[in-house]
Amino acid sequence: IADNLSLLLESYNQNGGSTIYQMNYLRNQFVTWVPFNHPQFHRLFSEFATKEIERDARANRPIYENLPNPPNHNIPIDQTIPYVFHPTAFLPPPLQNHPNALPHLTPLQGYIQGQINPCDYPMPQGICSNGRDHDKRVREPYHRRHGSSRNENRRQDKRSYDNDSDDDVSDSSSGSDFKYRWEKPQGPILREADQELSAEAKLVADIVAENRKHGLSHAVRHFDNHPNRPLDFPYILIKPLLQNQYINLTKIYKADLNIKEAPKDDKSTNSSSRSKSVPFKDANAWKKVLSILWAAYMLAFPGLEHIYKKYFKHVKETESSFEENGDWRGAVKYDADLRMAIANRPYFSFADFMHNDLVNTRNTALGRIREPRDQQTNTPNPRTTASTSNQTLCRKPEVDKKFHIPSIWAGKVKNHK
Repeated sequence: IADNLSLLLESYNQNGGSTIYQMNYLRNQFVTWVPFNHPQFHRLFSEFATKEIERDARANRPIYENLPNPPNHNIPIDQTIPYVFHPTAFLPPPLQNHPNALPHLTPLQGYIQGQINPCDYPMPQGICSNGRDHDKRVREPYHRRHGSSRNENRRQDKRSYDNDSDDDVSDSSSGSDFKYRWEKPQGPILREADQELSAEAKLVADIVAENRKHGLSHAVRHFDNHPNRPLDFPYILIKPLLQNQYINLTKIYKADLNIKEAPKDDKSTNSSSRSKSVPFKDANAWKKVLSILWAAYMLAFPGLEHIYKKYFKHVKETESSFEENGDWRGAVKYDADLRMAIANRPYFSFADFMHNDLVNTRNTALGRIREPRDQQTNTPNPRTTASTSNQTLCRKPEVDKKFHIPSIWAGKVKNHK
């Protein structure tokens, strides 16, 4: 069974991309070895689907997204949309440290029994897992009554980490509030509390906070169904866009590529070569993808259209200067460095692309522009090289001088004692 599942995983990996239809087809193939009535079907299929999701993430392919809530347990599994449970949903319940401690259920056990919802777990204080109020005479659990200050500090650190996290989701484990991330954040996040937010950055921060408050999934659906949404912008990048994260243009370029132009994956190539980004071969293609990104920015953050247009104009001017003095591809890296620096600074917006903190990025780009000029000026003349070579041939060979190596005792006094 393990060999057949590994072969199924390899064949599915060659097709690429996890969508609802492909995940449903994968589950139907999975049932041939593990039937729906298997007691551990949810755990086995979730582990199998998680491996495919990780492969799609490494290869920069579309990733399967779960529904906000798991399907109803009363409906047969074959009639529901595939749902990938988090590994923490299958952890065994903790040991009861006290005989009077309340009964504990894992999220998956409570979901199967119809008592709790994994998305609403843990339950509020004072309410039991079955929805009834606690008896006041029931004593609190042992770890709450005898919790040390060290454990309390750990809980506070986890809660502060949860508030700062950008990518939240999945089922919470029992007794903890931390959230799981499928994907690592793009670059280090710089948090300077002393920096004051500009008016444009404050507007962006307010829109991001509003999206999180009313539900990020609702904001993603609203953006996806908007009539002015650029159709070439991938659905998988809408969530990072609404969170004002850095977006790699090659992901949009992959979605916009024609199937005939896309490189074919060969079995002989390793996984590292498959995950390489597709470079831009034409300046017009890069400008087209960049215009798709800016159209999405203008729709996601209304009120800042003039800022995005000003930045877009600046990038085009930089591209023309790169094209005049050498290779136009330098503008691609310059734009990526600027957008990543702006995304990693929460007190910045695209209106601050000429800020003093970004002077190193601009100087590096200007240095790349001057490199072709310096190479042209430093190229030797063939006539002068020919004359110097003749002179060297006519010269008498000089006696080789031995290279003098200074002694390790130079400038020191030897101690003979």
